[in-house]
Parts: sequence; structure tokens; C-alpha cells
Amino acid sequence: MKKEYWLIIVVLAFLGGFTTGVIYTVIKQEKKSQKQIQVFAPPESSSVPKVMEDIKKLKKHLKEKPNDEKGWIELGNIFFDLDRPNEAIEAYKNALKINSKNPDVITDLGIMYRRAGKFDKSVEMFKKAAKLDPKHLNSRLNLGIVLFHDKGDVDGAIKAWEEYVKIAPNNEHTKAIKEIVKKLKAQQVNKKSEKKK
Repeated sequence: MKKEYWLIIVVLAFLGGFTTGVIYTVIKQEKKSQKQIQVFAPPESSSVPKVMEDIKKLKKHLKEKPNDEKGWIELGNIFFDLDRPNEAIEAYKNALKINSKNPDVITDLGIMYRRAGKFDKSVEMFKKAAKLDPKHLNSRLNLGIVLFHDKGDVDGAIKAWEEYVKIAPNNEHTKAIKEIVKKLKAQQVNKKSEKKK
């Protein structure tokens, strides 16, 4: 195998690990910054039985008050944190029936679609969130990740991440995202020049 291919593999592995770390950090920070009233918010250190009890209470509450948008979001967030994407998807969809214009919920729904392996639906949600809020960073970050890692659409990923940089030129993650875009563009140039040989 040519040295250039090994270099590409190493860079892609680095990008994969790096982008996963950036995503995790951004998602956690955005979740903390969302000022939602939490109906039955389990503490992060809660035990599984406690979380299951909170889910049970929240489901009972939502049966009695099915138009409680914040309750559906909270249920979705619990399932999100438990890595139960199908249940999170249903909860977020119920929240969006009440308020279809919440880009944070739409983005979380997109993340859950990705975890469920529904990449096209994931892309659709991220684009919808970005359209609703032209300055929504998390949707663009995640759009680039799904396009790059799951759909193999490098050009689309670059475009999404360049939009992120344009919106937030001084964000704490912007430097890293610029570096990823720079490396991906360099790889594209190298591939084109190798094809010409």
C-alpha cells in the first residue's frame, strides 16, 4: 500500500475520533445551556432504578397531559442519555407535534435517527433545524458528521462545517473544525492529482 494511502487512513482515523469528541462536547454544552423546565430530571449520577422510576412517572404525567411539550422533551432527553434512540425519537416527535419549530429538539431527533441507523432522516432533521435557525451551530456540526462518516459525502460535510465557521468564527470549536476542513480539502486535491497521473 502506498504511503499516501496510509497517511489518509491515519488522518481519517484521527478525524473520526476528533469529530466524535467535538460532537460530544458541543451536545453536552448545548444541553446544559438550554433553559428548559425539567419535569422529572434525573441527576447524572442517578441509578438505573431511579431513572426507570422517573420514566414511569413522566409517562404517567404525559398520559394525563399529552400537550406538555417540555415533558416530551425531557422524556426524549432521558432516552437520549440512556442511548435508547427509538424511544427518544418517539418522544421528540411528540414534542414537535406541539411545537414544530424548535431547532434544538429537531437536532436531537436527528442525532437519534443517526444512532438508529436512519442517516437520511438524520440529514433531513439537521437541514430542517438549520433552515429554521440560520445561526444554529449544533445542526451544522452534526450534519457534517453524518454526511462525512455515514454518507461518504465529503463535499457536503465541508459545506456544513464551513457554514458553522462562518456563523461562529470565534467559537471554541471553530479552530478544530477549520483544521478538519483544511485536511479534507487537501485530501481532495491529492486524490485529484493522483487520478491525473
